[in-house]
Amino acid sequence: MKVLSASKAGFPCLRNLWYTVNGYSGTENNSRTQRIFDVGTVLEPLIVDWLRQDGWLVEYNPGSQQAALEVSIPVKGGKLTGHPDCIISKGDVQNALVDIKTMNDRTFRALKRDGTLKAFSNYADFCDCSGC
Repeated sequence: MKVLSASKAGFPCLRNLWYTVNGYSGTENNSRTQRIFDVGTVLEPLIVDWLRQDGWLVEYNPGSQQAALEVSIPVKGGKLTGHPDCIISKGDVQNALVDIKTMNDRTFRALKRDGTLKAFSNYADFCDCSGC
């Protein structure tokens, strides 16, 4: 069965999405890119701790791509499936699916200055499930 990972929600390149759904992995990561991913993996538990310290209820899914927790979300005639990094709840926010991202200072400054929706709209995708 062909599925699109939930972490690809909002990804702007339709060609990349098609390749992903059809099993084409693309090029292998070079060592620099792999180190960037490894740093994110090491920092993920720390970020989860920070969320908990800030009062969020966090259902953490360590090693998310190989973990048991998998979600399936109906989206306009199809579904997104995947292994989320975590699901968080606090106050009015209930069961928000979270894919933890780390970034360098320049990117973080742009995020703070412009906000997620403007600077990185592919990181924040919302489904109006009325059409699902």
